[in-house]
Amino acid sequence: DVRAAAASAFDGVSGLTVVTAKDAPGKFLNRVYPQQWAIRFTRQGVVGLGLDRCTDPRYIDWDPRACPETAADLFLSHYPWYYPSGLPRPADLGEEQSQNALGSKCDNEARGKSLRPGLCQALVPAETLPVCGQGSGVNPPCWATRFSTAKVSHLDGEQVVYERDDSEAPSDTAKGYRAWKRSDLEALREAQMLSITTTVSSLGVGMHVEQVYTRA
Repeated sequence: DVRAAAASAFDGVSGLTVVTAKDAPGKFLNRVYPQQWAIRFTRQGVVGLGLDRCTDPRYIDWDPRACPETAADLFLSHYPWYYPSGLPRPADLGEEQSQNALGSKCDNEARGKSLRPGLCQALVPAETLPVCGQGSGVNPPCWATRFSTAKVSHLDGEQVVYERDDSEAPSDTAKGYRAWKRSDLEALREAQMLSITTTVSSLGVGMHVEQVYTRA
């Protein structure tokens, strides 16, 4: 029984359903399979990324991947001192009207990816803020490591540490941006992984397994 096998294989899931399709086309070598199963379930306690994205580079949780075509120009409009010295500077660089226009363009790009722009958690800490645990740096926002690692409070009160990511930083001849990423990002990703404790086998019958769709 496929449902019983799936229930034992996928630990800690609920709402498990199995749909069977017979003699339907498959993706492996364009063959018709005598039988296929689509398994759907829900996992509790997993925090996924969701659809909300911050599209304002003044915030530490800004996600430039929400609007990759606009991200560099949007960042540079708010931080014009990073503009490449080897490129012609736009006359309206840093002006509010230009910032708003690029912000709207980024939002539209994000919506085109079926994302919801606009929800931002915390501003990028000012350089003048204290180091965490020193002086007035008892509570966030503060610098865990000045200018490179910051601790902030999200809207729900959760305290989160972010690390600066300069992998796409602008150069003298190319546009780019500086962003931040959660220091616990890899741990969050690992928590979303599904562990399978058993396998299903069948003697004399070939089997091809494919993950079709996953959403945390």
